[in-house]
Amino acid sequence: MTCAVLAPATASATDYASTALAISSAGEWGSLSPPAAAATQARMYDALTPLFNHVTDTQLPQFFKPEPLGGASAGPLSPEPVPHSGVTITRDAYNVPHITGATRDDVTWAPGG
Repeated sequence: MTCAVLAPATASATDYASTALAISSAGEWGSLSPPAAAATQARMYDALTPLFNHVTDTQLPQFFKPEPLGGASAGPLSPEPVPHSGVTITRDAYNVPHITGATRDDVTWAPGG
């Protein structure tokens, strides 16, 4: 499971990457029934694999999703119900969870909650 955890508002995060890209491996859904968009990242792999070592730096955004630090996300965020006050979980266009919390304990609760 890919999880982007955001620090509470009182802390600040600096993204030192000029470009941050990622892709989640196949099977991140485990034994749960996968959502409709679960194959999105697998299709990115499928497009990348035949190119082997012929991929240029300018082509990378075609095969990897953006993964900037500090709250930016790919596409609109969809809220998810959370049974723990102080925690907000939203999912981006790739269904990656973005977690914010009122306290550090709230943020660390969310991935295991």
